[in-house]
Formats: sequence, structure tokens, C-alpha cells
Amino acid sequence: MARFGFASPRLIDDFVARLGQTGYVAMERQPEDSRVRLLKPTERLLAWDREWMAAHFAPLDLLYPDPGYGPPGRRDPAFQAVHAGAALAAFDAIIAMTWSNLEIVFFLSATSALIILLSFFSMGGADPESRIRESDLAHLAPRFGVSRTHIRNILAVARERGFLTRSGPRNAFIRLTPRWTTAFDRFIADSLAQSDLTYRLALRAMGADALYRG
Repeated sequence: MARFGFASPRLIDDFVARLGQTGYVAMERQPEDSRVRLLKPTERLLAWDREWMAAHFAPLDLLYPDPGYGPPGRRDPAFQAVHAGAALAAFDAIIAMTWSNLEIVFFLSATSALIILLSFFSMGGADPESRIRESDLAHLAPRFGVSRTHIRNILAVARERGFLTRSGPRNAFIRLTPRWTTAFDRFIADSLAQSDLTYRLALRAMGADALYRG
């Protein structure tokens, strides 16, 4: 991840340590060198990953039910294991796709930024007739474990990027712009395309394309 510029080595170390503290990763001593720790995913992490895969492949299964994307939806552990290894071949393409969506990258990396904007969107924030005020988003702070100031800062950045506009008396009303909708739609489309790619790579690695299409 450091090689692709998404995080520093120190941040990665802290993240891995946190995974260990929360029971998602087990750290075992390397028999040949006691200074080295081997990372092993726990069943808690593997179960969470299967749920993550099911959620992310569900839109593709809805769009293309024939032949569909059965294994992720079934939380198939065998498919999960093969997919994890096969997906590495697509990693460079996935990173390139991410950087081609630079307008969204900031909101992916800032704490809860994307989910805040999505929640705003689900409230009708893209409606030209929207009369949503910044204070109407205050309930998101405890929900996502952030401060109201953090939400205000995210909205300020969204406005700087042309994703948000203000109107009405004293600019009291906030609204997401068509530029936000276009940028997010493109990101979703590109993400689904990459998910399909990793799915096909996994099927090929299993040597059972026809078997696992169901």
C-alpha cells in the first residue's frame, strides 16, 4: 500500500497492530527468526471478508443474473481463498482505476467522508429543490463517530471540489451538484468492472468456470 501512495509504512504498522488488538489478525512468531511475526487472519476477519464480498458482488449479480455471481453470495470459503490470491494479478489495474477517479480519492481516504456524502445524498441532497441545512446532518456525527466540525470540514472540501453548492438566505441550504453525481457514478462503474475482473480471475484459477457460475 505504501508503494501505491495510499499510506505510509508507519500508518500500515499501526493499522496491522489495531487488527491484532481487535481480534482480526493473529501474530505468530517465525520459528526460524523470533524477531519476525507472521500475520494470520482469524476466522472473525475471514467471516467479515465474506460478508464484504457478498455486498460488493450483489450489484453485479443484480445487473447480470445469468450466469450471475453465485460463490460470493453464498459466502463460499473456497472461492474466497482463491479470489484473494487471484486478485493480486489485478492489483495494478485496480490502483490505476482508483487514481483515475482522483475527484473521489480524497473522500475515500478521509475518515467517513464518503459515507457522509452518501448519507447526504440519500436524504435528497442532490434534489435541485432540496432545502437541507448543514445542521440537518448533525445526527451523522455520533452515527459515524466523528465531530460536527469534521462534517463541516468535509462539506467545505466538497464545496471546493465543486461537489456541493450553497443557496438561499445566508447560503443556509446545501445541495450536491451534478458534478458529484457524475464523479460518483463513474467510480461505482469502474469499481464494478474491477470486481468482475477479479471474479473471472478467481474462476480461472479454480479451473472450474462452468461449475462456479451458478
